[in-house]
Amino acid sequence: MENFIHVNRIFLKKHMKVLNNMRKIFIFITLISLVFLLTKCNGDIYKKNKSELVKTLSSMDLYTVPVKENLSTIVTFGKDTLAITNTPINIYIPNVLNRFDSLKLDTIAVDTNNLFSQYAQTILFEDIESKDYDFNDLVIYIKNKCKYLNNKDYFLQSIEIQPIALGTTQNIKLGCVLSNGSEYIISNNVREELFNNHKGYINTISGKGNIKFKSYLALDSIRLNKDSNPYIAWFIEINKARYYSVCSEIDCEEYNMFGDRDIPYGLIFYNTFMYSEEGNPIFEVYKDFYLWRDGKRSSIGEYSDSKCYRY
Repeated sequence: MENFIHVNRIFLKKHMKVLNNMRKIFIFITLISLVFLLTKCNGDIYKKNKSELVKTLSSMDLYTVPVKENLSTIVTFGKDTLAITNTPINIYIPNVLNRFDSLKLDTIAVDTNNLFSQYAQTILFEDIESKDYDFNDLVIYIKNKCKYLNNKDYFLQSIEIQPIALGTTQNIKLGCVLSNGSEYIISNNVREELFNNHKGYINTISGKGNIKFKSYLALDSIRLNKDSNPYIAWFIEINKARYYSVCSEIDCEEYNMFGDRDIPYGLIFYNTFMYSEEGNPIFEVYKDFYLWRDGKRSSIGEYSDSKCYRY
């Protein structure tokens, strides 16, 4: 009887050992499967988030202007006139979540000599290598104006630029892509060509005095198809690498828009914008930055006055 019990114990031990090994194999296979699934899901979520980030961070929304017969429509946003047209056109209007003003439509008798759409923006770029995220390494103020001609299947797009700030010592090339895919190099060296070759940091450190730069016409009367959207995709080049600002009209997977921590290389805001003093990350100047970027706030929020540059 004792021999039988002993044999049974040996059998049970061997059986339990096999079961334990099988359990370990099962757990290992399950973990591998979970890792694979999570990686795949995270990849899908990551791609989805990129396009959602672009949409959230875009300062302008596409809008088709309605028109009544024999009348022109005037589109205003606060004190800004965004368009006057006597035919339906696609224009860009400020993302109203970022402003307290509202869009307003009025109608007037047809004026065939002054049909246009326009908007102004502040463009801010980060120089990548410093990673201080102050977004003052290149700051420009731009006006995009499109002139429409009666009975023509095209419009004329012109872009005016005012240099504001330069917070880097690196050589920066500035350019843009328009709606027909055409690419324009605005400057091969912004310090020399936009900032009159001033040395050091320009308009990013308080107490050094503001330097005012005049606006100039960067692109004049570029002919584009009337049915196209008059967007501008801005980019900079540093050491032959190209970095795009956020733009909802181009593919964020094809065009390089985001760096570490899903922070974009370039930000665009409607009209004027208070940018950071040198060395102050934008997410410390604007405490709601991440919440805004992730779609949990309707705007970038209030800024810390002591950390902004007074231009």
